[in-house]
Amino acid sequence: MQELHFNDPLAADNLKILFKSSRLIPFLGAGFTKEFRSKKGKVPDANSLTTIITGVAAEKSGLSVDEIAEIREIKDLKTAFELISDPTYIPATQAQALLGNLFSQVEITDSAKREFLSLDWPHIFSFNIDDAVERVAKKYRVLMPNREVSREFINANTCLLKIHGDIEEYLAYKDPNLIFTWRDYAHSIENNKGMLTFLENQAKHAALMFLGCSLDAEVDLLHLSRTTNFSGSIYLKRGKLSLKEKITLKSYGIEQVIFFDEFDQICPWINGVIKGVDREVPFRDILIDDSIVKNGDAISLIANGGPIFITDANGQRIAKKPQNFAARTVLSTALAELRAHECLLVTGRRFSGKTLFLLQLMDSLKQYNCNFYASADVYHPGVRRLAAGSENTVFFFDSNYLNSQSLVEILATQMHSTNRLVMCASSGDAEMFRFNLEAKSVDYKEIALLSVLDDAEATTLNSGLESQGLPNYRKRETLLSFAFRYYDEFKDRLKRSDIFDKDIGEELLSVIVLAAAFGKAEAAQLESLHEYFDSTAFVGRNDRIFERESVSGVVDYIITCNSSAWLISTLGHYISHNRTAVGQISRIITKLSKNGFHVAARSLISFDKLNELVGSNNARAFIRGVYVEIQETYSHERHYWLQRAKCELISGHSLEDFESGMRYASKVRLDCGDERKQTYFSATLVMAQLCARAYKVTHDRVYLPRLLDHLMESVRNYENNSRHMDKAISSYYDRRSDLRTTLDALFDAGGIEFLARRRELDELRSFIELHHPGSLRNSRR
Repeated sequence: MQELHFNDPLAADNLKILFKSSRLIPFLGAGFTKEFRSKKGKVPDANSLTTIITGVAAEKSGLSVDEIAEIREIKDLKTAFELISDPTYIPATQAQALLGNLFSQVEITDSAKREFLSLDWPHIFSFNIDDAVERVAKKYRVLMPNREVSREFINANTCLLKIHGDIEEYLAYKDPNLIFTWRDYAHSIENNKGMLTFLENQAKHAALMFLGCSLDAEVDLLHLSRTTNFSGSIYLKRGKLSLKEKITLKSYGIEQVIFFDEFDQICPWINGVIKGVDREVPFRDILIDDSIVKNGDAISLIANGGPIFITDANGQRIAKKPQNFAARTVLSTALAELRAHECLLVTGRRFSGKTLFLLQLMDSLKQYNCNFYASADVYHPGVRRLAAGSENTVFFFDSNYLNSQSLVEILATQMHSTNRLVMCASSGDAEMFRFNLEAKSVDYKEIALLSVLDDAEATTLNSGLESQGLPNYRKRETLLSFAFRYYDEFKDRLKRSDIFDKDIGEELLSVIVLAAAFGKAEAAQLESLHEYFDSTAFVGRNDRIFERESVSGVVDYIITCNSSAWLISTLGHYISHNRTAVGQISRIITKLSKNGFHVAARSLISFDKLNELVGSNNARAFIRGVYVEIQETYSHERHYWLQRAKCELISGHSLEDFESGMRYASKVRLDCGDERKQTYFSATLVMAQLCARAYKVTHDRVYLPRLLDHLMESVRNYENNSRHMDKAISSYYDRRSDLRTTLDALFDAGGIEFLARRRELDELRSFIELHHPGSLRNSRR
């Protein structure tokens, strides 16, 4: 165990290095706020609080002399808090008043501690339930224990994580969500898993700096220390360690101690050490190499789709933008639109050349400063500060750099009018970007990049290939198909030829799914899926496919794949040839959700994302299978049942399938109650489409009035679901469609049940004509 006096230069140097790299995170205990003025009194330490609680409990009338003596003999806080939670000794109202008076409205009057809290910490952990920290450091998002917390939310914000609860929440909601008794600690190990797993991740990859903490039997931390080494953490205290303290710290695995002559020296020393040290903002500057890529390098670059980015011996990141690779035709349009709009959204299918296009665009913007954030980079809140403090700068965000949470954060940033944003999104994420851009009223223009080259692009590329005697690009073939043709032809010459033949185990599948979906597999996600995941060993086994990367200013590592073509093909092939794939991928989704990665899990279950994962290999059956498997995790959500109904609409074949879909859609409609918004009307439209499919299969006229009911409700509430309604109605003009067959039968239907509904039929017919002028009349001729 290393003990350093605070005047030892090594202590200050270590702190500076950790702070600069965003790996120093304070963990505050009772000593930090002890003796500060509260609502009625002063914040006590553990011993004083134990005395106060036992004193109040001993005053209860009706107790015998022996009982009073036993109460006063209680000396540890966890046992004393059992009295607080037991109305036999302290009534709930009295307990609430007691804790409120001691721990609410706490004022930190110490200027050094206020300055300490104003430092640019990535996050702050606290054992304390008082409200002292958040009353000073208002920028932190306060997170409570025993609640589901999104890891994506934590990563996108600076947070105060209150491990043992919050007094204001306790007072406001009469919620006994405080962790003090032995029973509370035991329960928190399971119920507080989301916050504790994040703490575990920080203990592995950062340095927790314990300040004012006795670490006396903190059961939740001790439980984590069984599998997580706290050796990177730092313990700050007054005086040298006693034997008892050494034993305590050893039980947590803490090996670094900085000691002071007086406790009041700690915060001024930290402030002095950190003052003037800036945390590394993820400023992502790159050099562009536009030299001609020749022969073997060209074959490798085409067959593997990269790597586009390399890092030289000096740590400079270099991007390859070969001049013999075609510039995209829409480049000039994109440049013009970027001058006129504050944001450019570049969309396209996977392997459509979006990254290379961004580099071409970046290289053309000579009049701007540029920051480029690649798919392999992990989002950091410092990007917001950089965007807010910059002028005449274009920020490029490649596919998968921004998720829904970090996108909202970026769009909320107040930027200078001379700045511009260029965002890139795959087809599976494009709608999420459009929605958020429109919701924030961002002046943006979308540039859609095709996965095939146009004639001019193909001619330019082939001219460069022919000059080197390399196979041509075939017009109208996807870039992914082009890459695979090169691999198949030159696989005996490619250094990485063996990367495309792998036995896929559980860990490899998890990495493949995450990398295919998000462009990278993050450390925290992998460690939540596989408790003992060893990234070094994994990359060692798959060194030619995957790389372990660390990003400056970010704690976690990531694992990236060097060949997106192989990734997509391998996953699609595995899903289509392994019956267990549905269950395996469903377990990945549910485990991510259970461990707090709600944004990632929800992204994975979107139809667009699942379609991307499976490709063209029987996607409908795969999606339906996944939704059946994840029912236990998402059955409490209306949107899940809406998607289940859509699964039966898309994948169903029998009347039983369509009736099941109708049942799910009915559940959504009824559960919405009076809240008739988009979810309700989406379910109504799906119900109509299922009726159409059921009629096509059975020709049972019972489905015709039901179809009319739901279609008319959709028509009369068109504005609530216009995009999906337009798409559904457009299928009428396909003579083979279920809707065409059923609507023709409906419009031609006789019988008394439709006699009174001719006005509705005419209204429906007019609606279709209105949204496709002339099409209905032309189809009748």
